[in-house]
Amino acid sequence: MKPIILATDFSPIALNAAKYAVKIAETIGADILLFNVYEVLPNYGEMVIDINVDDLKKSAETQLLNFKSDLVQQSNFAFNITTEVRLGVFNDELISICERLNPYAVIMGSQGKTAAEHFLMGSHAGKTINHFAWPIITVPSTFTFSAIKRIGIAYDFEEVIKDELIADIKLIAKDFDASIDFLNAVHEEEFNENFTLLARELENAFSPLIIKYHFLTSLQTEEAILKFVESNNVDLLIVMPKHYNMFQRLFHKSHTKQLVLHCHVPVMSLTK
Repeated sequence: MKPIILATDFSPIALNAAKYAVKIAETIGADILLFNVYEVLPNYGEMVIDINVDDLKKSAETQLLNFKSDLVQQSNFAFNITTEVRLGVFNDELISICERLNPYAVIMGSQGKTAAEHFLMGSHAGKTINHFAWPIITVPSTFTFSAIKRIGIAYDFEEVIKDELIADIKLIAKDFDASIDFLNAVHEEEFNENFTLLARELENAFSPLIIKYHFLTSLQTEEAILKFVESNNVDLLIVMPKHYNMFQRLFHKSHTKQLVLHCHVPVMSLTK
């Protein structure tokens, strides 16, 4: 089984994401790598900041080991927890370690001044996510894991899902024995027979899994999806950044906090 990378900044939000990662690891039988990136900020103007890089590294390593100790106490010891600290830029280092380990998923907190916020909402967020080849799960600060039994997928029915993505989604559904609901917030005048044709193609592609479709007539894409997720006990919401039209609606700067930061369940970004 591929490992889970838990990206942490040691905040309470990151600790909650860690609890979620432990439950995921226990469910699928995966090991966890605790991952932290520390940065050395540049000097500004005449202000000289005396920073000892070795001290920063030792501090991060100590915090990571303490973090690991807390997680071990919460787990049933059925998997290994290792740690890695790196100096650099978070996005670059995360991509580098994912290239080496090819993880099952990267898990991180989704609220507050965390690495996730910069990764998902920074000036280059769209480009970064669009080219990130591994699943990312962002976990709300108040979410408590029980099980993943129902997966919602935000999908605009305008672009064909690649075979590799279909295989990934089927694997996730199989690993957690979960059902799949496709969610499309569409203006009533946009609905046409092409949706029905694409739905039939998806049914064939996802066989033998049984999938359901929900056309959520609304002017506000993210609000319609959030309402469905909250009202129908969806445990995990999947978004696909390379499906540009839906991604643009959900991750436009004015909508990102609405969906990712206000969604009460974890959100998985899945791309290939």
